[in-house]
Amino acid sequence: ERGATRVINPPRAVQACDKASVYFLWNRHLRNRIPMPPTIITSSGARAREFIAQYGKVVAKPVDGQAGMGVTFIDSKDARGMSKLADRPGTLFLQKLIPSTHEIRTIVVGDDVVAQYARYNLGGLHSLGAGAILLPVDDSRVGLPASTAADLREIALAAKGMTGLDLLALDTLIDAKQQPWLIDVNPFFAYGHTRELGFSIASHIVDFMMVLSQ
Repeated sequence: ERGATRVINPPRAVQACDKASVYFLWNRHLRNRIPMPPTIITSSGARAREFIAQYGKVVAKPVDGQAGMGVTFIDSKDARGMSKLADRPGTLFLQKLIPSTHEIRTIVVGDDVVAQYARYNLGGLHSLGAGAILLPVDDSRVGLPASTAADLREIALAAKGMTGLDLLALDTLIDAKQQPWLIDVNPFFAYGHTRELGFSIASHIVDFMMVLSQ
């Protein structure tokens, strides 16, 4: 990048996409358009315990985690698990657990939304490694209103603007009332499996790179 070589994604933009940075960017740019689950970022065990006690069921995530790795579910009724988490050294990123069977992933390449689909799992995490399956957003098990899908596409483009990323995957949980909740903005994401839904994301990335090279 220092030698005028175009890097996709820009390293500075990637560095601004850890969980904590995304939370602060959301608070500045997107909080009036989409909610995030109640969140705390703390290195205080006492504050972590208070947060877990307040919300009952909480998700703990690594600040720089990807693909669901290191995600832990904590229940305030589990005193041992609660204490173990609260006593963990370093920064804790905790969010209230939003019950949901699926999340919507919206993928942006350049200035275009090139894919949108659901990751569906009745049993917990919505990553493919945890057993989730891919579904079209209009599948009956998802039932996402067209207006909500359109709103999420606009929010994904806004996330591109606030982060400076060229490529991103915006992840949003959908609760039982069809309310979307922003979960993550990913600068790195797998997309080979999306071919089964008819998407050709690799082709869009190549086309984007060809335009940049002209």
